[in-house]
Amino acid sequence: MDPNLIKLIAALLWAVIVGLLANRKNRNPIGWGIVGALSWLIALVVLAFMPYLCPKCKQKISNKDAKAGVCQNCVNVEQNEVIS
Repeated sequence: MDPNLIKLIAALLWAVIVGLLANRKNRNPIGWGIVGALSWLIALVVLAFMPYLCPKCKQKISNKDAKAGVCQNCVNVEQNEVIS
């Protein structure tokens, strides 16, 4: 097999892996996928240490809140809207 083809396949594979991780953290998967294809190790390490973002308000949230799917700020806003 051609070495350039192997490099291209590896770059695409890392783009998908980094893009999926970015999507899981509510970040831009396409942008992170491109960065992952160009420099997979740096992108993977930086993204691994970045906090999750709330899917609604895009603020940084804890891992516990990320598993719940929404941050405490959004929950409080929704509760206040229901009460009003």
